[in-house]
Amino acid sequence: MKKVLWSVVSLVIALTMLCGVMTAFADEAEPEPDFETWDTIVNEDVFDVPIVWDVLPTGYNLIENENKGTVIRTHYTTDAYEDGETYTKYVTVYLPYGYDENDTETKYNVIYFQHGNGGSPNEFWDHIMKSANCNNLFNNLFDDEVGLLDKCIIICPTFYFDIPEDGFVTPDGVEGGDRSFYYREIVEDLIPQIESQFNVYCEDFSDEGIKATRDHRAWAGYSRGSMCTWNVMHEDFEYFKYWMPCSGGINPLDGRSAETVEEKFAYVKEILDAHPDLDFFLSCYVGGNADQKMMADFVPMMQYFYEQTDTFSYGTDPVVNNFYFTISEYAHNDLFFPYILANNRSIIFK
Repeated sequence: MKKVLWSVVSLVIALTMLCGVMTAFADEAEPEPDFETWDTIVNEDVFDVPIVWDVLPTGYNLIENENKGTVIRTHYTTDAYEDGETYTKYVTVYLPYGYDENDTETKYNVIYFQHGNGGSPNEFWDHIMKSANCNNLFNNLFDDEVGLLDKCIIICPTFYFDIPEDGFVTPDGVEGGDRSFYYREIVEDLIPQIESQFNVYCEDFSDEGIKATRDHRAWAGYSRGSMCTWNVMHEDFEYFKYWMPCSGGINPLDGRSAETVEEKFAYVKEILDAHPDLDFFLSCYVGGNADQKMMADFVPMMQYFYEQTDTFSYGTDPVVNNFYFTISEYAHNDLFFPYILANNRSIIFK
């Protein structure tokens, strides 16, 4: 009888403890998604108009959306470097939720993102990077109900020649970089071999066919990827309408100097003057005080660009503007690109 009684008492104690644990878990449960509460950072020290950075609600980063996009890897070859070698390279591709390869009637815009020094096409999805919840950010940004962006395809290439497919690389001993022939690889091999696998606006992947669909294509880069972006813009301006260099300055690969803001502007202006009939939008970013090294180079350049009103019209309305600049308080890290993209929601593909 005592054993039975003790068993009953033990069961009651166990159930009580379990209820306590469950209550504790309930108390510690994640809050309901909040996609409405925004904060802003306003900088009034750079231009004569405020520079506004919108801080995404925490729900975008923390809440795992059941409508998940698909992340895949696919390959292409390039012999654009005139060294007698053919390189097999890979890209990581994000397809938004609802993408259907059989639905050829639905077309998607494309954003290319160029990683920084020592990174890889896996930048947003590598095991080291999961704490940033980039997948949550992309899934929520493209969500039908709480999303801020029209659904598009994100393609992440690399400027390195030989890069492991299972993680990051380091700059030491890695052949390649944002070399002078990378711009050829992009238009001769990357775009036709990769975009042709998906339901994009381009259907004719000849040189002229790619140029004809530039309105549906953006190129972005962070840090060294931003330096690469300026060079790609200079060489491949006819193939992309939207340009997003982030936290990386102008360093021409053709040997010219770009030390002064005047020289940096001249480098950009040269290609704009060569194609006066082509629309474009240049949207730039830097990380603020947490990104001091880049601030020192980037801000004076942006101030000079802002003053060139014959070339640039500052603002977020793509109908009348073609230049924008945002400053956050984030550290120097590629993983903030989804936040940068959110701050371009009224610009990109509009």
